[in-house]
Amino acid sequence: MGFGLWALGFGLWALGFGLWALGFGLWALGFGLWALGFGLWA
Repeated sequence: MGFGLWALGFGLWALGFGLWALGFGLWALGFGLWALGFGLWA
């Protein structure tokens, strides 16, 4: 039982971390595209 609760908590943490990493990756992608466009314009 204790191990199941620990595994459940770990799964939820991993899910949250994956969603955060996805959001951070999308932000980094957008920032990279903006920097590229700015470099081409400048």
